[in-house]
Amino acid sequence: MRNKIFYLTVILFIGATLRIFGLDAKDLWHDEVISIYRFKEVRVNYDHHPPLYHILLQFWIRCFGKTEFAVRSLSVLAGIGSLFFLYKIGELLVNKKLGLISSLLLALSPLHIWYSQEARNYNLSVFLILVSAFVFLLCLKKDKFFLWTIFIAITSLSIYTSYFAFFIIIAEGILFFIKEFRPIFKKWAASIFLVFIISLPLLSTTIKQTLFIKESFWVYKPTIKSIIITLENFNIGYNGTSLMYILSWIFFLFFLIGVVHLFYYKRNELFLLLSFLFTSIVISFFISQFMPIYLDRQLILFSPFYYIIIAQGLIKLRPYSIRIFLLGIMSIIIGFSLCNYFRNEIYTPSKHHHGVAWKRPFKRIREYLEKNFKEGDIIAHTHPGTMLPLKYYYLDKNPSIHYYFVFPLTLNSYWRNIFYDYLKHNDTTAVDLSQQSGKQYVTKFKSIWLLAASWEKDWSIYKNSREVKNWMDSNFSKITEEQIDGILITFYKSK
Repeated sequence: MRNKIFYLTVILFIGATLRIFGLDAKDLWHDEVISIYRFKEVRVNYDHHPPLYHILLQFWIRCFGKTEFAVRSLSVLAGIGSLFFLYKIGELLVNKKLGLISSLLLALSPLHIWYSQEARNYNLSVFLILVSAFVFLLCLKKDKFFLWTIFIAITSLSIYTSYFAFFIIIAEGILFFIKEFRPIFKKWAASIFLVFIISLPLLSTTIKQTLFIKESFWVYKPTIKSIIITLENFNIGYNGTSLMYILSWIFFLFFLIGVVHLFYYKRNELFLLLSFLFTSIVISFFISQFMPIYLDRQLILFSPFYYIIIAQGLIKLRPYSIRIFLLGIMSIIIGFSLCNYFRNEIYTPSKHHHGVAWKRPFKRIREYLEKNFKEGDIIAHTHPGTMLPLKYYYLDKNPSIHYYFVFPLTLNSYWRNIFYDYLKHNDTTAVDLSQQSGKQYVTKFKSIWLLAASWEKDWSIYKNSREVKNWMDSNFSKITEEQIDGILITFYKSK
Protein backbone atom coordinates (compact mmCIF):
# COMPACT_ATOMS: atom_id res chain seq x y z
CA MET A 1 0.00 0.00 0.00
CA ARG A 2 2.80 2.42 0.91
CA ASN A 3 4.56 1.60 -2.37
CA LYS A 4 1.43 2.51 -4.32
CA ILE A 5 1.14 5.84 -2.52
CA PHE A 6 4.83 6.51 -3.19
CA TYR A 7 4.50 5.70 -6.91
CA LEU A 8 1.37 7.87 -7.22
CA THR A 9 3.18 10.74 -5.50
CA VAL A 10 6.08 10.39 -7.95
CA ILE A 11 3.70 10.39 -10.91
CA LEU A 12 1.90 13.49 -9.62
CA PHE A 13 5.27 15.18 -9.11
CA ILE A 14 6.40 14.33 -12.66
CA GLY A 15 3.08 15.51 -14.08
CA ALA A 16 3.18 18.76 -12.09
CA THR A 17 6.80 19.44 -13.08
CA LEU A 18 6.12 18.97 -16.80
CA ARG A 19 3.06 21.22 -16.59
CA ILE A 20 4.74 24.00 -14.61
CA PHE A 21 8.03 23.95 -16.54
CA GLY A 22 8.10 26.87 -18.99
CA LEU A 23 4.52 27.83 -18.14
CA ASP A 24 5.18 31.51 -18.81
CA ALA A 25 7.84 31.01 -21.49
CA LYS A 26 5.38 31.56 -24.34
CA ASP A 27 3.17 34.61 -24.80
CA LEU A 28 -0.59 34.26 -24.73
CA TRP A 29 -2.15 33.57 -28.10
CA HIS A 30 -5.43 34.65 -29.66
CA ASP A 31 -7.74 32.08 -28.02
CA GLU A 32 -6.25 32.56 -24.56
CA VAL A 33 -6.87 36.30 -24.76
CA ILE A 34 -10.46 35.50 -25.74
CA SER A 35 -10.75 33.57 -22.47
CA ILE A 36 -9.56 36.62 -20.52
CA TYR A 37 -11.79 39.10 -22.37
CA ARG A 38 -14.82 36.78 -22.63
CA PHE A 39 -17.17 38.84 -20.44
CA LYS A 40 -15.62 42.20 -21.17
CA GLU A 41 -15.49 42.59 -24.91
CA VAL A 42 -15.98 39.32 -26.77
CA ARG A 43 -19.56 38.59 -27.75
CA VAL A 44 -21.14 35.23 -27.00
CA ASN A 45 -20.83 33.85 -30.55
CA TYR A 46 -17.09 34.61 -30.63
CA ASP A 47 -16.31 31.89 -28.09
CA HIS A 48 -18.27 28.71 -28.67
CA HIS A 49 -18.01 27.29 -25.17
CA PRO A 50 -20.22 27.33 -22.07
CA PRO A 51 -19.28 29.98 -19.48
CA LEU A 52 -18.08 28.08 -16.38
CA TYR A 53 -14.36 28.10 -17.16
CA HIS A 54 -14.41 31.77 -18.04
CA ILE A 55 -16.24 32.63 -14.82
CA LEU A 56 -13.65 30.71 -12.80
CA LEU A 57 -10.84 32.36 -14.78
CA GLN A 58 -12.12 35.86 -13.97
CA PHE A 59 -12.14 34.97 -10.28
CA TRP A 60 -8.67 33.42 -10.67
CA ILE A 61 -7.32 36.58 -12.32
CA ARG A 62 -8.66 38.76 -9.53
CA CYS A 63 -6.83 36.58 -7.01
CA PHE A 64 -3.56 35.94 -8.84
CA GLY A 65 -3.24 38.52 -11.62
CA LYS A 66 -3.04 38.48 -15.42
CA THR A 67 0.48 37.16 -16.01
CA GLU A 68 0.92 34.16 -18.29
CA PHE A 69 1.81 31.99 -15.30
CA ALA A 70 -1.26 33.13 -13.35
CA VAL A 71 -3.89 32.70 -16.05
CA ARG A 72 -2.52 29.32 -17.16
CA SER A 73 -2.09 27.91 -13.64
CA LEU A 74 -5.81 27.11 -13.41
CA SER A 75 -5.34 24.62 -16.26
CA VAL A 76 -2.24 23.24 -14.54
CA LEU A 77 -4.22 22.44 -11.38
CA ALA A 78 -6.96 20.78 -13.44
CA GLY A 79 -4.29 18.73 -15.22
CA ILE A 80 -2.75 17.50 -11.98
CA GLY A 81 -6.18 16.66 -10.60
CA SER A 82 -6.89 14.65 -13.75
CA LEU A 83 -3.87 12.44 -13.04
CA PHE A 84 -5.25 11.52 -9.62
CA PHE A 85 -8.76 10.70 -10.83
CA LEU A 86 -7.50 8.66 -13.78
CA TYR A 87 -5.55 6.60 -11.24
CA LYS A 88 -8.73 6.11 -9.20
CA ILE A 89 -10.69 5.03 -12.29
CA GLY A 90 -8.03 2.48 -13.29
CA GLU A 91 -7.92 1.18 -9.74
CA LEU A 92 -11.71 0.88 -9.60
CA LEU A 93 -11.94 -0.90 -12.96
CA VAL A 94 -9.07 -3.38 -12.55
CA ASN A 95 -6.41 -2.68 -9.91
CA LYS A 96 -3.94 -0.10 -8.54
CA LYS A 97 -1.25 -1.11 -11.02
CA LEU A 98 -3.46 -0.25 -13.98
CA GLY A 99 -4.37 3.03 -12.31
CA LEU A 100 -0.73 3.97 -11.79
CA ILE A 101 0.37 3.21 -15.36
CA SER A 102 -2.69 4.98 -16.82
CA SER A 103 -1.91 8.04 -14.70
CA LEU A 104 1.74 7.94 -15.81
CA LEU A 105 0.73 7.86 -19.48
CA LEU A 106 -1.47 10.91 -18.93
CA ALA A 107 1.29 12.64 -16.94
CA LEU A 108 3.67 12.23 -19.92
CA SER A 109 1.08 12.92 -22.64
CA PRO A 110 2.34 15.81 -24.82
CA LEU A 111 -1.25 16.62 -25.80
CA HIS A 112 -2.42 16.85 -22.19
CA ILE A 113 0.64 18.92 -21.25
CA TRP A 114 -0.11 21.28 -24.16
CA TYR A 115 -3.58 22.06 -22.81
CA SER A 116 -2.39 22.06 -19.20
CA GLN A 117 -0.32 25.09 -20.26
CA GLU A 118 -3.10 26.90 -22.08
CA ALA A 119 -5.67 29.28 -20.59
CA ARG A 120 -8.63 27.53 -22.17
CA ASN A 121 -11.41 25.31 -20.88
CA TYR A 122 -10.16 21.98 -22.28
CA ASN A 123 -8.16 20.73 -19.30
CA LEU A 124 -10.85 21.69 -16.79
CA SER A 125 -13.24 19.70 -18.99
CA VAL A 126 -10.93 16.65 -18.86
CA PHE A 127 -10.82 16.91 -15.07
CA LEU A 128 -14.59 17.18 -14.67
CA ILE A 129 -15.22 14.33 -17.13
CA LEU A 130 -12.88 12.08 -15.14
CA VAL A 131 -14.50 13.02 -11.82
CA SER A 132 -17.95 12.43 -13.32
CA ALA A 133 -16.87 9.06 -14.74
CA PHE A 134 -15.32 8.03 -11.42
CA VAL A 135 -18.46 8.89 -9.46
CA PHE A 136 -20.58 7.11 -12.09
CA LEU A 137 -18.51 3.96 -11.63
CA LEU A 138 -18.98 4.23 -7.87
CA CYS A 139 -22.73 4.50 -8.45
CA LEU A 140 -22.63 1.31 -10.53
CA LYS A 141 -20.90 -0.51 -7.67
CA LYS A 142 -22.52 1.00 -4.56
CA ASP A 143 -25.77 2.71 -5.67
CA LYS A 144 -25.87 5.27 -2.84
CA PHE A 145 -28.06 8.40 -2.80
CA PHE A 146 -25.21 10.74 -1.91
CA LEU A 147 -23.14 9.36 -4.82
CA TRP A 148 -25.94 10.06 -7.28
CA THR A 149 -26.19 13.59 -5.86
CA ILE A 150 -22.47 14.15 -6.46
CA PHE A 151 -22.82 12.63 -9.93
CA ILE A 152 -25.59 15.11 -10.81
CA ALA A 153 -23.52 18.06 -9.58
CA ILE A 154 -20.26 17.11 -11.33
CA THR A 155 -21.94 16.14 -14.60
CA SER A 156 -23.78 19.47 -14.63
CA LEU A 157 -20.52 21.33 -14.04
CA SER A 158 -18.88 19.42 -16.89
CA ILE A 159 -21.66 20.50 -19.28
CA TYR A 160 -21.24 24.11 -18.15
CA THR A 161 -17.58 23.75 -19.15
CA SER A 162 -17.88 21.89 -22.48
CA TYR A 163 -20.81 20.89 -24.66
CA PHE A 164 -18.85 17.74 -25.54
CA ALA A 165 -19.62 16.50 -22.02
CA PHE A 166 -23.04 15.53 -23.40
CA PHE A 167 -21.28 12.69 -25.22
CA ILE A 168 -20.27 11.06 -21.96
CA ILE A 169 -23.96 10.92 -21.03
CA ILE A 170 -24.72 9.10 -24.28
CA ALA A 171 -21.80 6.73 -23.61
CA GLU A 172 -23.20 5.99 -20.15
CA GLY A 173 -26.62 5.28 -21.63
CA ILE A 174 -25.11 2.73 -24.02
CA LEU A 175 -23.76 0.80 -21.02
CA PHE A 176 -27.25 -0.14 -19.94
CA PHE A 177 -27.42 -2.63 -22.79
CA ILE A 178 -25.33 -4.73 -20.39
CA LYS A 179 -27.66 -6.74 -18.23
CA GLU A 180 -25.68 -6.30 -15.00
CA PHE A 181 -26.11 -2.51 -15.11
CA ARG A 182 -29.85 -2.39 -15.85
CA PRO A 183 -31.11 -2.42 -12.23
CA ILE A 184 -29.88 1.14 -11.70
CA PHE A 185 -31.05 2.49 -15.07
CA LYS A 186 -34.01 4.36 -13.56
CA LYS A 187 -31.79 6.15 -11.04
CA TRP A 188 -29.35 7.08 -13.77
CA ALA A 189 -32.16 8.33 -16.02
CA ALA A 190 -33.63 10.41 -13.18
CA SER A 191 -30.18 11.86 -12.47
CA ILE A 192 -29.64 12.78 -16.10
CA PHE A 193 -33.08 14.37 -16.23
CA LEU A 194 -32.02 16.63 -13.34
CA VAL A 195 -28.75 17.37 -15.14
CA PHE A 196 -30.74 18.57 -18.16
CA ILE A 197 -32.96 20.71 -15.93
CA ILE A 198 -29.88 22.29 -14.35
CA SER A 199 -28.45 22.88 -17.84
CA LEU A 200 -31.55 24.66 -19.17
CA PRO A 201 -30.10 28.17 -18.62
CA LEU A 202 -27.56 27.28 -21.33
CA LEU A 203 -30.26 26.54 -23.90
CA SER A 204 -30.60 30.00 -25.44
CA THR A 205 -26.85 30.49 -25.75
CA THR A 206 -26.38 26.96 -27.08
CA ILE A 207 -28.96 27.53 -29.82
CA LYS A 208 -27.34 30.82 -30.88
CA GLN A 209 -23.88 29.28 -30.98
CA THR A 210 -25.10 26.18 -32.83
CA LEU A 211 -26.81 28.26 -35.51
CA PHE A 212 -23.72 30.40 -35.91
CA ILE A 213 -21.45 27.36 -36.26
CA LYS A 214 -23.83 25.67 -38.67
CA GLU A 215 -23.95 28.77 -40.86
CA SER A 216 -20.18 29.22 -41.06
CA PHE A 217 -17.27 27.67 -39.21
CA TRP A 218 -13.61 27.18 -40.02
CA VAL A 219 -13.38 23.49 -39.01
CA TYR A 220 -12.83 21.01 -41.85
CA LYS A 221 -15.22 18.17 -42.56
CA PRO A 222 -13.47 15.09 -41.10
CA THR A 223 -12.60 11.90 -42.98
CA ILE A 224 -11.62 8.46 -41.70
CA LYS A 225 -8.01 9.70 -41.79
CA SER A 226 -9.05 12.36 -39.28
CA ILE A 227 -9.83 9.66 -36.69
CA ILE A 228 -6.38 8.12 -37.22
CA ILE A 229 -4.79 11.56 -36.78
CA THR A 230 -6.81 12.06 -33.58
CA LEU A 231 -5.38 8.86 -32.11
CA GLU A 232 -1.87 9.78 -33.29
CA ASN A 233 -2.24 13.11 -31.49
CA PHE A 234 -3.45 11.25 -28.40
CA ASN A 235 -0.17 9.31 -28.68
CA ILE A 236 2.40 12.11 -28.99
CA GLY A 237 0.57 15.41 -29.40
CA TYR A 238 1.01 18.00 -32.14
CA ASN A 239 4.79 18.25 -32.04
CA GLY A 240 5.89 15.00 -33.66
CA THR A 241 7.58 14.53 -37.02
CA SER A 242 6.19 12.26 -39.76
CA LEU A 243 8.52 9.45 -38.66
CA MET A 244 7.50 9.88 -35.03
CA TYR A 245 3.82 9.56 -35.91
CA ILE A 246 4.57 6.32 -37.75
CA LEU A 247 6.51 4.99 -34.74
CA SER A 248 3.66 6.06 -32.46
CA TRP A 249 1.64 3.18 -33.89
CA ILE A 250 3.36 1.20 -31.16
CA PHE A 251 0.69 2.75 -28.92
CA PHE A 252 -1.95 1.09 -31.11
CA LEU A 253 -0.23 -2.27 -30.62
CA PHE A 254 -0.49 -1.91 -26.85
CA PHE A 255 -4.07 -0.69 -27.28
CA LEU A 256 -5.02 -3.84 -29.22
CA ILE A 257 -3.31 -6.08 -26.66
CA GLY A 258 -5.24 -4.27 -23.93
CA VAL A 259 -8.52 -4.73 -25.81
CA VAL A 260 -7.93 -8.45 -26.29
CA HIS A 261 -6.98 -9.06 -22.67
CA LEU A 262 -9.86 -7.05 -21.26
CA PHE A 263 -12.26 -8.83 -23.64
CA TYR A 264 -11.38 -12.17 -22.07
CA TYR A 265 -11.04 -11.14 -18.44
CA LYS A 266 -12.89 -7.82 -17.91
CA ARG A 267 -15.46 -7.63 -20.69
CA ASN A 268 -17.86 -5.19 -19.02
CA GLU A 269 -14.98 -2.86 -18.15
CA LEU A 270 -13.77 -3.00 -21.77
CA PHE A 271 -17.23 -2.15 -23.07
CA LEU A 272 -17.34 0.83 -20.70
CA LEU A 273 -13.93 2.14 -21.77
CA LEU A 274 -14.63 1.73 -25.48
CA SER A 275 -17.99 3.44 -25.06
CA PHE A 276 -16.44 6.38 -23.21
CA LEU A 277 -13.67 6.68 -25.81
CA PHE A 278 -15.36 6.14 -29.16
CA THR A 279 -18.90 7.41 -28.61
CA SER A 280 -17.65 10.99 -28.64
CA ILE A 281 -15.38 10.44 -31.64
CA VAL A 282 -18.02 8.67 -33.72
CA ILE A 283 -20.86 11.08 -32.90
CA SER A 284 -18.77 14.22 -33.49
CA PHE A 285 -17.52 12.65 -36.75
CA PHE A 286 -21.05 12.16 -38.08
CA ILE A 287 -22.33 15.52 -36.82
CA SER A 288 -19.42 17.17 -38.59
CA GLN A 289 -20.62 15.88 -41.94
CA PHE A 290 -23.38 18.50 -41.57
CA MET A 291 -22.08 20.91 -38.91
CA PRO A 292 -18.31 21.10 -38.35
CA ILE A 293 -17.35 20.41 -34.72
CA TYR A 294 -14.64 17.71 -35.01
CA LEU A 295 -11.50 18.99 -33.28
CA ASP A 296 -8.86 17.03 -31.39
CA ARG A 297 -8.70 19.66 -28.67
CA GLN A 298 -12.36 18.91 -27.91
CA LEU A 299 -11.91 15.16 -28.12
CA ILE A 300 -9.02 15.28 -25.64
CA LEU A 301 -11.74 15.04 -22.98
CA PHE A 302 -11.99 11.32 -23.70
CA SER A 303 -8.32 10.48 -24.30
CA PRO A 304 -7.73 9.21 -20.71
CA PHE A 305 -9.90 6.16 -21.45
CA TYR A 306 -7.59 5.43 -24.40
CA TYR A 307 -4.61 5.53 -22.04
CA ILE A 308 -6.26 3.04 -19.67
CA ILE A 309 -6.54 0.44 -22.43
CA ILE A 310 -2.94 1.10 -23.52
CA ALA A 311 -1.84 0.68 -19.91
CA GLN A 312 -3.52 -2.73 -19.78
CA GLY A 313 -1.64 -3.72 -22.94
CA LEU A 314 1.63 -2.56 -21.40
CA ILE A 315 1.01 -4.71 -18.34
CA LYS A 316 0.11 -7.86 -20.28
CA LEU A 317 2.60 -7.83 -23.18
CA ARG A 318 4.97 -10.79 -23.12
CA PRO A 319 7.86 -11.52 -23.28
CA TYR A 320 9.34 -8.97 -20.90
CA SER A 321 12.27 -8.12 -23.22
CA ILE A 322 9.95 -7.09 -26.06
CA ARG A 323 7.90 -4.97 -23.67
CA ILE A 324 11.04 -3.13 -22.50
CA PHE A 325 12.21 -2.60 -26.11
CA LEU A 326 8.86 -1.13 -27.20
CA LEU A 327 8.62 0.97 -24.05
CA GLY A 328 12.04 2.38 -24.89
CA ILE A 329 10.84 3.47 -28.34
CA MET A 330 7.68 4.99 -26.81
CA SER A 331 9.77 6.91 -24.29
CA ILE A 332 12.08 8.26 -27.01
CA ILE A 333 9.29 9.56 -29.25
CA ILE A 334 7.40 11.06 -26.29
CA GLY A 335 10.63 12.70 -25.16
CA PHE A 336 11.33 14.18 -28.61
CA SER A 337 7.74 15.38 -28.91
CA LEU A 338 7.97 17.11 -25.52
CA CYS A 339 11.28 18.72 -26.49
CA ASN A 340 9.66 20.05 -29.66
CA TYR A 341 6.72 21.32 -27.64
CA PHE A 342 8.85 23.23 -25.16
CA ARG A 343 10.85 24.66 -28.10
CA ASN A 344 7.56 25.71 -29.73
CA GLU A 345 8.23 23.71 -32.89
CA ILE A 346 5.61 22.01 -35.08
CA TYR A 347 6.92 20.06 -38.07
CA THR A 348 3.93 18.38 -39.69
CA PRO A 349 1.26 19.85 -42.03
CA SER A 350 -1.74 21.63 -40.53
CA LYS A 351 -3.91 18.48 -40.79
CA HIS A 352 -2.05 17.15 -37.74
CA HIS A 353 -2.69 20.29 -35.70
CA HIS A 354 -5.93 21.63 -37.16
CA GLY A 355 -7.13 24.58 -35.09
CA VAL A 356 -3.76 24.89 -33.30
CA ALA A 357 -1.44 27.88 -33.64
CA TRP A 358 2.10 28.65 -32.59
CA LYS A 359 2.56 30.80 -29.50
CA ARG A 360 3.98 33.98 -31.04
CA PRO A 361 6.38 36.41 -29.29
CA PHE A 362 3.96 39.32 -28.90
CA LYS A 363 6.02 40.94 -26.15
CA ARG A 364 8.94 41.18 -28.59
CA ILE A 365 6.60 42.77 -31.13
CA ARG A 366 5.34 45.17 -28.45
CA GLU A 367 8.92 46.16 -27.61
CA TYR A 368 9.72 46.70 -31.28
CA LEU A 369 6.66 48.88 -31.79
CA GLU A 370 7.19 50.86 -28.57
CA LYS A 371 10.74 51.59 -29.64
CA ASN A 372 9.76 52.88 -33.10
CA PHE A 373 6.15 54.05 -32.76
CA LYS A 374 5.50 57.81 -33.07
CA GLU A 375 2.48 59.90 -32.28
CA GLY A 376 0.09 59.88 -35.22
CA ASP A 377 1.10 56.37 -36.35
CA ILE A 378 -1.48 53.60 -36.59
CA ILE A 379 -1.18 49.82 -36.49
CA ALA A 380 -2.96 47.79 -39.16
CA HIS A 381 -3.53 44.04 -38.98
CA THR A 382 -4.11 41.65 -41.86
CA HIS A 383 -4.89 38.63 -39.70
CA PRO A 384 -7.07 38.05 -36.61
CA GLY A 385 -4.31 36.18 -34.78
CA THR A 386 -2.33 39.35 -33.99
CA MET A 387 -5.15 41.66 -32.94
CA LEU A 388 -6.31 40.45 -29.53
CA PRO A 389 -2.85 39.46 -28.25
CA LEU A 390 -1.45 42.90 -29.08
CA LYS A 391 -4.46 44.48 -27.44
CA TYR A 392 -3.63 42.47 -24.33
CA TYR A 393 0.08 43.23 -24.36
CA TYR A 394 0.21 46.70 -25.85
CA LEU A 395 -2.90 48.35 -27.13
CA ASP A 396 -4.91 48.52 -23.92
CA LYS A 397 -2.93 51.73 -23.50
CA ASN A 398 -4.26 53.20 -26.74
CA PRO A 399 -6.80 50.99 -28.58
CA SER A 400 -7.79 53.76 -31.01
CA ILE A 401 -4.61 53.21 -33.05
CA HIS A 402 -5.81 49.70 -34.07
CA TYR A 403 -7.19 48.90 -37.52
CA TYR A 404 -8.04 45.76 -39.43
CA PHE A 405 -7.40 45.92 -43.18
CA VAL A 406 -9.29 43.34 -45.19
CA PHE A 407 -10.25 42.27 -48.67
CA PRO A 408 -13.42 40.39 -47.58
CA LEU A 409 -13.47 37.88 -50.42
CA THR A 410 -10.09 36.52 -49.30
CA LEU A 411 -11.59 35.45 -45.94
CA ASN A 412 -13.78 32.43 -45.33
CA SER A 413 -17.35 33.14 -44.27
CA TYR A 414 -16.61 32.46 -40.60
CA TRP A 415 -13.92 35.10 -40.23
CA ARG A 416 -15.87 37.55 -42.38
CA ASN A 417 -18.89 37.22 -40.09
CA ILE A 418 -16.90 37.14 -36.86
CA PHE A 419 -14.64 40.08 -37.45
CA TYR A 420 -17.11 42.47 -38.99
CA ASP A 421 -19.44 41.67 -36.12
CA TYR A 422 -16.68 41.84 -33.50
CA LEU A 423 -14.89 44.92 -34.74
CA LYS A 424 -17.97 47.07 -35.05
CA HIS A 425 -18.63 46.48 -31.35
CA ASN A 426 -15.13 47.58 -30.26
CA ASP A 427 -12.86 50.60 -30.53
CA THR A 428 -11.01 49.13 -33.49
CA THR A 429 -11.97 49.92 -37.04
CA ALA A 430 -12.53 47.42 -39.83
CA VAL A 431 -11.50 48.75 -43.22
CA ASP A 432 -12.85 47.14 -46.38
CA LEU A 433 -10.13 47.65 -48.98
CA SER A 434 -12.30 46.20 -51.73
CA GLN A 435 -14.42 49.36 -51.53
CA GLN A 436 -13.31 52.74 -52.81
CA SER A 437 -14.42 54.36 -49.58
CA GLY A 438 -12.13 52.04 -47.63
CA LYS A 439 -9.16 52.84 -49.83
CA GLN A 440 -9.80 56.57 -49.51
CA TYR A 441 -10.11 56.18 -45.74
CA VAL A 442 -6.70 54.51 -45.50
CA THR A 443 -4.92 57.08 -47.65
CA LYS A 444 -5.67 59.78 -45.07
CA PHE A 445 -3.12 58.17 -42.71
CA LYS A 446 0.42 59.51 -42.95
CA SER A 447 2.24 56.54 -41.39
CA ILE A 448 1.13 52.93 -40.90
CA TRP A 449 2.68 49.91 -39.18
CA LEU A 450 1.31 46.89 -41.05
CA LEU A 451 1.38 43.49 -39.33
CA ALA A 452 1.03 40.71 -41.91
CA ALA A 453 0.52 37.25 -40.36
CA SER A 454 -1.14 33.85 -40.59
CA TRP A 455 -1.81 31.01 -38.16
CA GLU A 456 1.33 29.34 -39.53
CA LYS A 457 4.87 30.74 -39.34
CA ASP A 458 4.70 31.98 -42.93
CA TRP A 459 2.66 35.17 -43.16
CA SER A 460 2.24 34.84 -46.93
CA ILE A 461 0.13 31.67 -46.58
CA TYR A 462 -2.82 33.85 -45.61
CA LYS A 463 -4.40 35.31 -48.73
CA ASN A 464 -5.67 38.49 -47.07
CA SER A 465 -2.15 39.21 -45.80
CA ARG A 466 -0.76 38.94 -49.33
CA GLU A 467 -3.50 41.08 -50.87
CA VAL A 468 -3.26 43.83 -48.26
CA LYS A 469 0.55 43.83 -48.40
CA ASN A 470 0.50 44.15 -52.21
CA TRP A 471 -2.01 47.01 -52.03
CA MET A 472 0.05 48.83 -49.41
CA ASP A 473 3.24 48.39 -51.45
CA SER A 474 1.48 49.98 -54.43
CA ASN A 475 -0.08 52.92 -52.59
CA PHE A 476 2.41 53.79 -49.81
CA SER A 477 6.17 54.16 -49.55
CA LYS A 478 7.82 51.30 -47.66
CA ILE A 479 10.31 52.65 -45.13
CA THR A 480 11.38 49.65 -43.01
CA GLU A 481 10.53 45.98 -42.78
CA GLU A 482 11.17 43.48 -39.97
CA GLN A 483 10.07 39.87 -39.58
CA ILE A 484 9.55 38.47 -36.06
CA ASP A 485 8.75 34.76 -35.88
CA GLY A 486 6.84 34.76 -39.17
CA ILE A 487 4.98 38.04 -38.55
CA LEU A 488 6.02 40.67 -41.08
CA ILE A 489 6.07 44.21 -39.67
CA THR A 490 6.29 46.88 -42.37
CA PHE A 491 6.37 50.64 -41.78
CA TYR A 492 4.77 52.75 -44.51
CA LYS A 493 4.50 56.46 -45.14
CA SER A 494 2.14 58.17 -47.52
CA LYS A 495 3.57 59.06 -50.91
